[in-house]
Amino acid sequence: MKLYSNAFAPSPRRVRMFAAERGAALEIVEVDLAAGANRTADYLALNPTGDVPALVLDDGTVLTESMAIIRWLDATTPGPSLLGNTPLERARVDEIAERLMYRLYLPTAHVFRNTHKYWAGRITQVPEWGEFSRGAVLAERAALEAVLADGREFLVGAGFTLADVVAFTTLEFGIFTGDFSGTVPCTAVSPCTKSSVICDPSPTNSATRITGGTREVKIVGFPTPRCSITAVVFNGTFSSSVGGIGCSATVT
Repeated sequence: MKLYSNAFAPSPRRVRMFAAERGAALEIVEVDLAAGANRTADYLALNPTGDVPALVLDDGTVLTESMAIIRWLDATTPGPSLLGNTPLERARVDEIAERLMYRLYLPTAHVFRNTHKYWAGRITQVPEWGEFSRGAVLAERAALEAVLADGREFLVGAGFTLADVVAFTTLEFGIFTGDFSGTVPCTAVSPCTKSSVICDPSPTNSATRITGGTREVKIVGFPTPRCSITAVVFNGTFSSSVGGIGCSATVT
């Protein structure tokens, strides 16, 4: 089976993570979204929406949409279901997964699409909607923290489920694409400045965007220009960060 995917996009990331948990062997075909590979005639013939992921089965059947692919994988691979094994478990998994998709993932995507320069010129951006959505993201993150406050290891029941996949990939997506400032307390030293650095996901443009700070922070040592760091900077020194993947930072 071939999974047409993109390393940065959250929807195929959701499928890859679920497939790994199910032990499903997938051949990954990387689709360069920044270069427009998803808008070529060949790819549109495969998936007319131009979206990723798309799963091509061994008989040539094509499945699209991450949740549809996940449900197919769950039904066709051995082992306990990650969607729940009783009617109540399935309902609880769906309850949490849908809440995360609609109340956290979609607002995170709105922030990315409406405030990030990657989308400038690709779509009509509405920055005010992006900033409004940022507030919705922060509120839902707080609500998720409240759910986890009882010390549970998994979101639903005693084991790993689709709900955990959706939570992880959505929060990971937010690290990459949004300046959700306030997540790193500015208390280590005084004075200090909260700054957010976001690398353009385009492989041909690694320019950074700075918000909420006064110092320019330059990302160095990353394999691709696709990383995000929320940092505390003081006295010209990079102090702490969260969310970097294969990244390090220096202050210039």
